[in-house]
Amino acid sequence: QRELEYNNSYVHNMILFILEFLQENYYIDKDVHIDEYEKIEPTHITTKGIIASQINECNEILFTELITTNYLDNVSPVELVSILSIFLDTKINGKDDVVNLSNTPLNVDIQNIMYCVENIGKNYHNYMNSNKLYIDVKWNVSFNMVEPVYEWYNGMEFNTLIKTYDLYPGNFVKDMIKLDNIVEDVIKIAIILNKEKLVSTASIIHEKIIRENVNTESLYVNKK
Repeated sequence: QRELEYNNSYVHNMILFILEFLQENYYIDKDVHIDEYEKIEPTHITTKGIIASQINECNEILFTELITTNYLDNVSPVELVSILSIFLDTKINGKDDVVNLSNTPLNVDIQNIMYCVENIGKNYHNYMNSNKLYIDVKWNVSFNMVEPVYEWYNGMEFNTLIKTYDLYPGNFVKDMIKLDNIVEDVIKIAIILNKEKLVSTASIIHEKIIRENVNTESLYVNKK
């Protein structure tokens, strides 16, 4: 009985911590009494909360924070897809993780957007740990695929790219399909937010990254 009571109390406290986090970051209306969470209605969910609920391919909170700012509003298509590549967690064979973007072809402003998202993730991760919220959420982003994605968008041939960056072909195909899905999420959410320029920018990307060996019927995707 004591163990059951402890477990119920633990779950209750975890729910309150998570709801507090969501409320503090404007995913739930400020006037909602989170201690009465059974009474929370769909109408209490903010635009940010609705956006986050639509995202499946990456960390929904980081995605929402990124798209609800003005960071993406004036970027070019190649800059946009490079930024979104931070949600890919591919490891590059025999190489350390990329931690510095200074050697990439992207300008400092675009690099700073990526660093900003990285810092948001670190802050949220620290918040979760400090409150002992050990939930299965990846708060880290990765810079490993930023340059390969940039070069792929700009037309580098498939086999050349694989050799240049020492990538597994199958993993790269899967990454590009995932990235294409994230781009589709950008279009969908940008429509909700009336970001017409962002919709136009993102709409160009599909044909640039789904080409050659990269397609949903690729043998690489089905290879075990």
